[in-house]
Amino acid sequence: MKNFGDLVQAGKSYIEDVEVDFAGEKYSIPVRPLGKDEVGRIQKLQSKGQETRGRLNQQDPSKSDMEIIINGSDSVEGNTQAEILAVSLAIADGQKHTVEEVKNLPAPIVTQLAKKVFQISGISTSKEQAKELEKS
Repeated sequence: MKNFGDLVQAGKSYIEDVEVDFAGEKYSIPVRPLGKDEVGRIQKLQSKGQETRGRLNQQDPSKSDMEIIINGSDSVEGNTQAEILAVSLAIADGQKHTVEEVKNLPAPIVTQLAKKVFQISGISTSKEQAKELEKS
């Protein structure tokens, strides 16, 4: 059986290549999963513009009195910032990439890369969370 150090090393060396198309050219962009502290930063940005009010009854959720108030423009801004930060942190080509560099990429490419980073990092998007709530 492998130990904790092996797990840490496996997590640090795990990379997936994301193929993107732009202007008739194909690019292969290596990305890594985000660490726990990085995921926390992303989730904080994703929750921007969302406010929860009321009480949650964990013993009997049907007796909960909760509502979520979403400020649409703040939520969009937070999710955009989350995608940009996630991509800047996760590109694994041996160089550090800044948020400013990622902001210069075409929006669909940033979104495509961010979706893969979120997937391999265990980060749910708002749409995924909504689908899970519909199932329960």
